[in-house]
Amino acid sequence: MNKAQKELLVFKHRDFPEAGIQVPAGTVEDGEVLMDALLREVEEESGLSAFSAIQFLGEQTFIATAKKEVHQRYFYHLTFEKDAPDTFQHIVTGTGEDEH
Repeated sequence: MNKAQKELLVFKHRDFPEAGIQVPAGTVEDGEVLMDALLREVEEESGLSAFSAIQFLGEQTFIATAKKEVHQRYFYHLTFEKDAPDTFQHIVTGTGEDEH
């Protein structure tokens, strides 16, 4: 990849193809700092952990009407330090919803 070119990391769940194409996302655990949750979730879902820059893009309040829950969503741009392959496979690690 050309260093000036930006790419978006997207993935498909091998075991849940009906989920469609997604970006890494997750939940902030009780007592967890937002930045720690961000880095943990990206690493759990992609295996990537070497970032040279992290930029806050914005936030959104999302109402999950079916679950009767309100979620606060935060969006970030992370710059990966190394050249990543165009495609790769990663097995999601973690607990909670990621524990499959």
